[in-house]
Amino acid sequence: MKKDKLEHIKNYLHRVWQANKELPKKEAFKDLLNRLYAGNKEIEDVIDSISIGSETAIINIPRKDKLHRGSADTLYNNIIIEFENNITFPAKLKHAKEQLAGYYLGQIKSGKGYNFTLIASDCERWVVFSPDVNQLENLEEVNEDELILNEVKSSSFHLSEKNAEEFYYWIDRFLFKEEKRKATLKSIEESFGYQSNVFIESFRQLSNHFNEARKYGEVQVAYEEWGKFLSVAYGSFSGTEKIFLIHTYLSIFSKMLAYSVLSNFEGSLSGAY
Repeated sequence: MKKDKLEHIKNYLHRVWQANKELPKKEAFKDLLNRLYAGNKEIEDVIDSISIGSETAIINIPRKDKLHRGSADTLYNNIIIEFENNITFPAKLKHAKEQLAGYYLGQIKSGKGYNFTLIASDCERWVVFSPDVNQLENLEEVNEDELILNEVKSSSFHLSEKNAEEFYYWIDRFLFKEEKRKATLKSIEESFGYQSNVFIESFRQLSNHFNEARKYGEVQVAYEEWGKFLSVAYGSFSGTEKIFLIHTYLSIFSKMLAYSVLSNFEGSLSGAY
């Protein structure tokens, strides 16, 4: 990374430290993006879209009494960011999570799908959240205060002067995806693990089709044989449909990964890198 970009990030960090309100921090972040990607017309258009998308109205937020509407701080390209002045305070982080939960469920109920990245930030700390795996099957039925969001610690980022260069690639990963990622164990977990958007969307699709598909003999037989095989392998095993679907996802993914490596076919898993 060029030295000037590193300086831009460090200067941005000092501006965030000096600011004591949310708005100047958000303005500093927008200014950082413009400086980092100056001259790249395509990304400049994206930055403008992010700015225009600030305070985006979201309807159908499910609460106990009725559906509500709210305004997300930033909603762009299936990324929802909720800014707070300082998320080191538990009350501020709790409020951000509640807002993200409502916006996420509102998008689902509005037919926007499930593939969203949820981020709470005070512009120094960037905390990524994912819905709890135990609630994936009934996301349409839970209210805002019932949705459990867990931090994706491998994806969250706390900016400091020491990791300023890493922040550039973190921003790129979530907002622009210009840089290809190396297929390390960590990056594969982040992109395809149980807290990833790929897993959540895949699990939802598998769940939706499983009950219909098992009406056909081979699927039901596969489910029963899976349980018997693991009972033999582990001595005892209490299988559930959810575990079966997770194993199905892992089986498909491992085959795709093996094919990608053995065939050197760049397109098979390139979407996440």
